[in-house]
Amino acid sequence: MARALIVVDVQPTFCEGGALGVTGGHEVAEAIADFAVRHRDEYDLVVTTQDWHIDPGDHFSETPDFVDTWPPHGVAGTEEAELHPALAGLGADAAVKKGQYAAAYSGFEGRDDNGRSLAEILRDAGVRSIDVVGIAESHCVLRTALDGVTEGLGVRVLTDLTVPVTPEQGATARKQMAREGVVLVSSGEAGLTEPRRYDVDGCAARSQHPAPWGGGLWVGKMRGSGVSVGVVAGGCLGCSSWSTLVCLWCVCARKSAWGWRAATGTVDWCREPERQSVRSS
Repeated sequence: MARALIVVDVQPTFCEGGALGVTGGHEVAEAIADFAVRHRDEYDLVVTTQDWHIDPGDHFSETPDFVDTWPPHGVAGTEEAELHPALAGLGADAAVKKGQYAAAYSGFEGRDDNGRSLAEILRDAGVRSIDVVGIAESHCVLRTALDGVTEGLGVRVLTDLTVPVTPEQGATARKQMAREGVVLVSSGEAGLTEPRRYDVDGCAARSQHPAPWGGGLWVGKMRGSGVSVGVVAGGCLGCSSWSTLVCLWCVCARKSAWGWRAATGTVDWCREPERQSVRSS
C-alpha cells in the first residue's frame, strides 16, 4: 500500500520568533528534517503544505480572538511563509499552498502550482495511507488528519513530530483524532525501518553510514516489491540510495544504485549523487 508523508505548515511563521510562533516549533522542524532524511525512501510521496495568505479576509484581525481570527501570519511572498530552513533538503514531491483568500486549516483545502488539490495529488500517486507531521498539532495537523480520514485514507499522526499551540489544546486534539480513527503513534513506533549504523575506525563514513566488514552474499526484501542483492567484499560497503542496506550493488523495483566506501575513505561514487550524505575526505 502506497504511503505518503504529509509535512504540514512547517514555516518560520509558526515557530519561535514568528507571527504565530509555537513553543517547540524550531525543534520539531529539525526533528522532521532528520526523520525525512532517514526514512525518505520508505515513502512513495512526500508533500508539504504552507499557509500562503494573500487576502484572507476576516481571518486576519487587529484584535484577534485566536479562535476564528488571528494576527497576520504566513503572508505570501514573505520569508516567514517559506518552508522552514531545516527542510531545505527535503526534496518534496509536491507542495500545496492554502488560505490565499480565506481561512484554511487543512492541507486538503490547498492546491499545488498546477491547481491540484492534496486529495488529487495523493490519488494520482495511488496513495492509500498517510503519515501527518508538522505544526500545529491542535490546528492544521488536526484538520489535515481528520480530512484524510474523510477521504478514506489510513491516517497516522507521528506524535513526536508535531507540537500543539498549548498542551491543553494538544490533548483535546489527540482525543478528537483518536475518536475519528486517526492512529496516534511516535515515529519510533511507526514500523519504519531504522538503519543500523557502525563506527568503523579508518572509514570516512564512520557512524554516518552502515559499514560492517566482511565478505559474502546479502539478499533481502526492501519496501514494497523491491528486492536488493548485495555482494559484500572486504572493506566498508554501503548503498548510497538505501541507507538500511549493506551492499556493493542494489537492484530495486524503484531505484538502482551502487556505492563503495574504501577503508581509507578515498573512494565515493554513486549514480545518484544527490543522495550521497557522505563525501570522502
